[in-house]
Amino acid sequence: MGTELNMALCELEIGHLLRAWQLFQSIVHKLPPGDERASLARDRLAEVDARVPRLVLKAAVPLPSGTEIIHGQTRLTASSLDVPIPFDPGEKEIVVKVPGHEIRNYRVLLNEGDRDILAIEPGAAIENDDKVFELAVEQPTTESARRTGNPTVGVLAIGVGASSLVVGAVAGLGVLNAKAAMETECDHSGACSSEGLAAADRGELLAAVSTTAFALGAVCAGAGIWWLLDATTPNPGRPQSTGTGIAVGVSSGGAAIRGSF
Repeated sequence: MGTELNMALCELEIGHLLRAWQLFQSIVHKLPPGDERASLARDRLAEVDARVPRLVLKAAVPLPSGTEIIHGQTRLTASSLDVPIPFDPGEKEIVVKVPGHEIRNYRVLLNEGDRDILAIEPGAAIENDDKVFELAVEQPTTESARRTGNPTVGVLAIGVGASSLVVGAVAGLGVLNAKAAMETECDHSGACSSEGLAAADRGELLAAVSTTAFALGAVCAGAGIWWLLDATTPNPGRPQSTGTGIAVGVSSGGAAIRGSF
């Protein structure tokens, strides 16, 4: 206990108020009331407590599920809102990350003894970034090619679908690995180490990749199978076509496919 008290005094001497405050709190709770060191620790704790600045985070608008509030290497939770959070003096950066919104950064200067309030809200909404993947295959204009489907297009679509499903599965495994890393690097209150924060960001990216890849794979594979089955039925009365194309669109709202034959 003497070592811990010396550490607290040293942290106070070099200006690490938050660390000293934490150590003095621990010492006061551990020492019995009759210990002479307890009196010293309580006096120093009261001194440091008055000097440690506090910042209250308030939501300017309701924050949706999935909102992340980050300070340095610490991930704050919803329970951190509306309560005074102790900091060391100096400039602080608070980052607010909300799904579907741009990241918003706040900077606040805290001096010794400050008791400040910071209203936070999501960044600007991000417009849907739809992706369209094009496949084009030249179709012969011979009489034998006049069918309701094109087997070549079907094979290509199935190939793209299968590849996308593999990518989705691999990304899904990456999400599970990232989740396991977060469980190791984050505590029950949601505070995470730098490795935990990196795992969370990696998992979020891989989850988006997995969802998009599975959607694209399912659409392409289904369409390819339909084309292969449909290509076996001749249709002499159908006008000749000079080309066949597929357009597959994947966005946050789902997937769509269109074609020309």
